[in-house]
Amino acid sequence: MVGENHAGCGGVSRPSRRQRDPSGGRAKSLERDIRFDTIEHLYAWTQSETRRELVAEIAPYLNDGDRTEIRTEPAFWFTPPAANIRQPLRWKQFLITLLVIFPSTNLVPWLTGMALPELRGSLLLHLINDALVVALVVWLWMPIVTRLFAGWLKKN
Repeated sequence: MVGENHAGCGGVSRPSRRQRDPSGGRAKSLERDIRFDTIEHLYAWTQSETRRELVAEIAPYLNDGDRTEIRTEPAFWFTPPAANIRQPLRWKQFLITLLVIFPSTNLVPWLTGMALPELRGSLLLHLINDALVVALVVWLWMPIVTRLFAGWLKKN
């Protein structure tokens, strides 16, 4: 795969966000996330002859040419999809996160306490509660809530 054999490459993945044709057709863009362990290894890859040859090979299919975006921060819920889009204001991030965390940290222990009464007050139940809250927040609530409030989050 692209870049995987290059020094310091930590893997290649396809982002979850894909631009689609409004009619439901094929993808209008092809994106790849390529992770490197150091900025030096990343720079070596972007300047490599291998990369230049690969880009030249697909150049006829690129409407906007080769566009490279480099991010040094981890991608989280509030990371904008493009460099020219500002990140939501911190107080809005706080409110959205609180909206998700508060009910989760109250409902999950209540439900697990009813389901596992013999574990009440134990470290194991705390671990189970924490794992369930994190899983709910990461894979269920935050994706839903950030999409639901996307317009409000973008307004600064």
